[in-house]
Amino acid sequence: RSKHPNTVHISVQIPHQDGMLPLISTHPLHHLRFLLSESVYRQQHLCSNIITAKERAPFIDQGFLSDFSKNNKEDEDFYEIPDGPGFDLPYQFDERMRDKQSVLIYRHLNLKSCIWQFDAWYHMTELVDLCG
Repeated sequence: RSKHPNTVHISVQIPHQDGMLPLISTHPLHHLRFLLSESVYRQQHLCSNIITAKERAPFIDQGFLSDFSKNNKEDEDFYEIPDGPGFDLPYQFDERMRDKQSVLIYRHLNLKSCIWQFDAWYHMTELVDLCG
């Protein structure tokens, strides 16, 4: 709690299903093809896992999908991705097999439990003013 003062923790777990994308947002999701391919359609989805950290940066600090790097200690403290069973397969985060955007999503899939886990910490003002 001391790592995230004055914030609300939101945690979403979604069972994995082959062929299904685990998309979450505080706004209704319409026209998925456009949402996934054109950044202009994602602008209202600041509190979601479909907007990248770069797209979100001018408005909100943190979200469900962050540019996590094990080499960046600050990100690791702020946005913890579990290690251990289900997160330890060598190909799971290999950018030679998946593009960077896919790796960012797959960091949230526990292959052992087949559960997608998305966590975010928001300030109340962000939730009210930006998330809807």
